[in-house]
Amino acid sequence: MKSILIFLILLPITSFAKPLGTIPTIEENRRRIIIEGRSDLWLEMNSDKETPIRISNFELLSPLARHEDWVGSINIQSEALNLNRNDLLIGKNQVSLGSDLRSDYIGVFVSKSSGNERSFSFYAAYMSASDKPFANNKDIWPELTAVYQSALANNWQWITLLNYSKNRGFLNDSVLPYVGLRYLPGSDLSISFGFPFFHLLWGFEPLWNMSFVATPVGAEIAIHHQSTDALDMYVKAGLSARSYLHVNRVKDDRRVVYEEKFIETGVKLQVTDQTLMKFSVGGSFERAAYEARNVFAAQGSKTGFNADIMGLLGLEFLL
Repeated sequence: MKSILIFLILLPITSFAKPLGTIPTIEENRRRIIIEGRSDLWLEMNSDKETPIRISNFELLSPLARHEDWVGSINIQSEALNLNRNDLLIGKNQVSLGSDLRSDYIGVFVSKSSGNERSFSFYAAYMSASDKPFANNKDIWPELTAVYQSALANNWQWITLLNYSKNRGFLNDSVLPYVGLRYLPGSDLSISFGFPFFHLLWGFEPLWNMSFVATPVGAEIAIHHQSTDALDMYVKAGLSARSYLHVNRVKDDRRVVYEEKFIETGVKLQVTDQTLMKFSVGGSFERAAYEARNVFAAQGSKTGFNADIMGLLGLEFLL
């Protein structure tokens, strides 16, 4: 659904999952289970090296109900970032940090459309992001988002949104308005821009498309080639950040942030009618963990991690 895609990118992005307050994809048709794992490949075996950083992700997307012009779905996700370091000290106060960081949520999504791309959507989730998620009330919060898209007029459309998040990566623990415009000059080009986002989706050939997304917490460019109905090849690069409310923080407005630059190329293959597989390889570099109120604004020293080649394996089941 194009209307859903547009406001998914209004909120902060990451290269792998959505721990900074983004809205999950609404599922209209089939129940889906997504399982992905990413790991440093640790290629320099003969040199002294830190243990590999690993990221794993589980996601369930399931339609709840559909009736004429509205649809609802439920989303459950758990992403784990394992830094494999038991001696991490964060921030000016040098407080200890657990090496296993998680972002978990369960959410309900409802969308109502009324023709000519006009729609209203609402998302509510119960979330936690911490080195000990759901262990402390100060690390648990409701995530709430309401979105209105006006009808298309001369290829233009207004997008307005209100979001409350305790961990969006900037201006945390507040209600934030998003206002922007979407421009649709043709079926092969979509441009959305406003406060505080920019998104370009361009299908420049029948089998090729390019997307670029920029928000206050990251940027990503990706090129996809749909060589057959069953095979999608892609390359992407960007800057991403993940934010967590660690339990030993001295002040409640502090987060621990993990940021990295990355480049990745891979394929997504439909193996059967009910199973898709994803393989990719790439590099992760200029990565660090630090304490901050907002991403990219460290308070105290940063803990750096060696660059490495990374590999990703994913499975998606359509039920």
